[in-house]
Amino acid sequence: MLVGTYRDDEVALSQHPMGALKQDLRSRHLCHEIALGRLSEAQVVDYLVAEQPESPLPTDWLRSSTGTPKGNPLFMVATLDHLIGPGTHRA
Repeated sequence: MLVGTYRDDEVALSQHPMGALKQDLRSRHLCHEIALGRLSEAQVVDYLVAEQPESPLPTDWLRSSTGTPKGNPLFMVATLDHLIGPGTHRA
């Protein structure tokens, strides 16, 4: 089993090789696609509490993580990693 992730919009707007691979695998019935939705504000809070229970993030960051990027999980995790800093490990 192989699990991969990608951003639909990046693949659709370019000649990314993932587009051709996905089409080939789907035509042979060799893959199953699971489209992930956006996170709600409650889901973001749950994630943050689980990852950084001793260091809650400011409320304005929470709003931006569910507002502008519309709850994009990849954005949220990347931003949290940036805020924590290099060399710091999450729980």
